[in-house]
Amino acid sequence: DYTPLRTIEENLIEESQRISYRNILQQAKGKFIEIYVTGGKSLHGYITSVLNDYLVFYSPVYKNVFVSLHHLKWLTPYSNELTPYSLSDKELPVRPASAPFVRNFEEQLKKYENQLVVLDLGDQSEKIGVLKEVSNNIVELITANGESMYWKLAHVKSVHLP
Repeated sequence: DYTPLRTIEENLIEESQRISYRNILQQAKGKFIEIYVTGGKSLHGYITSVLNDYLVFYSPVYKNVFVSLHHLKWLTPYSNELTPYSLSDKELPVRPASAPFVRNFEEQLKKYENQLVVLDLGDQSEKIGVLKEVSNNIVELITANGESMYWKLAHVKSVHLP
């Protein structure tokens, strides 16, 4: 009985199938985790959905946050016994957004046109305002003083509704 050794390529393919960005995110769904996206602030809560190029994160502080997968820096799981801010399940039920999500970030943001939004956790006052339009990878935001600010969608790390 001769069994040939597996090739290095076969081992690498198997390894890459076991550990992937998408698999890690899917396995983290519903578990209490900390994620880091921007501005020296991390978010504590739960991944509720993983879509093509963004995820939906439920935070007790920010509620539903849309996070670009291109800007998620890291995630750290907490112990299964731990909940955010030691809140009980009764005080902190995970409330996924009731509206269905579209598969990509740009199309999801279009659903919030003419609504007040916060980009990148509001790390700059110019990133809080009414989402006027999302088109051709550009986000137009009307700030508190009525000015239009334009942001490249590729640079938007997260969006949530206050």
